[in-house]
Amino acid sequence: MNSSDNITSERDPLFNDKRMAKALGLLKDARSVELKLTVLDAERDAAVVELDLDLLHAELRQAIFFDTPDLRLNRAGIIVRARRARKGGDAVIKLRPIVPRELPGRLRRSDHFLIEIDAMPGAYVCSGTLQEAVDNEHVKAVIRGARSIRKLFSAEQRAFYADNAPRGLELDALTPF
Repeated sequence: MNSSDNITSERDPLFNDKRMAKALGLLKDARSVELKLTVLDAERDAAVVELDLDLLHAELRQAIFFDTPDLRLNRAGIIVRARRARKGGDAVIKLRPIVPRELPGRLRRSDHFLIEIDAMPGAYVCSGTLQEAVDNEHVKAVIRGARSIRKLFSAEQRAFYADNAPRGLELDALTPF
C-alpha cells in the first residue's frame, strides 16, 4: 500500500477536489460515519454556542494510550488505546493508514471492526479500528499495574495486533501513557 494514497499534508498541492473525492470514495467501504471536531481552546465557548451543545450532557472519558517510550507503535501506524467512561470502557487496536478494500474479508465483516477517515484541511487518513467493550475497573487495574495489558484485549484484537505490530513487541511490554 502506498501511504501517499491515504495521507496528504496541508502543503500538498495535489490535495484538491480530485483527492477529496478519492477520500470520500473510501466511505463506500464503511458501515457508518462518525464526525469529530477539533476546536482550539480559545474558540471552545463560541463553538459550544454555535453548535448548540449542552455541556450537562457531555461525557467525560479517560483515555490511556499504550506504546514504547520511543513511540515505536506510533511510528508503525498502530494505536493501542483503552478508555474509561461513565457508560463503560472500551479497548482499541487501530491501524493507519489502510486501504479498506485491501483488508481481509473476515476483518471487514467483523462487527467490532470500524473503518474511519480522519479528514482535515489539506489532509486525510483512513484507519481501521478493532474495538471491544471493557470493564472500567479492568482499565483502572491496568493503569495501577495490577492487571496485564493484554487482558484488556479480545483474542481477535490480540491477533490483529500480532499481525501488524513490529515483530517481537508484545502487548505486555508496552507502557501506559
